[in-house]
Amino acid sequence: RLCGLSVHQIRTYLDMRLVYACGTTQGGSRLFDDGCLQRLALIRSCREAGLGLPEIAEFIQALDNGDKGQCRAVERQIQHTIAVKRAALNRCTQALTKAAHGVKLSALKGP
Repeated sequence: RLCGLSVHQIRTYLDMRLVYACGTTQGGSRLFDDGCLQRLALIRSCREAGLGLPEIAEFIQALDNGDKGQCRAVERQIQHTIAVKRAALNRCTQALTKAAHGVKLSALKGP
């Protein structure tokens, strides 16, 4: 609960090997250290930004492999994806604002 993710989400990330439990309790609950909680927070932030699990997995795999060049390459891809999404959100915001102020939607131009 500390990371704001559901048990189902965490299990999915465990199954995908995006995170690893550092141990288990006698009752079978998984335990996570600070590093794992930070990684879960990273995954949550990326998902909230609209990134797909394959993109996130590619970045985490590069991190785990210690491949700084691949990390930077994936980071650039992710930054591009975020920039495209940000532009789409800006267009949506502009359209909503114009519609709220009485501008006909048919007068709005797309990209």
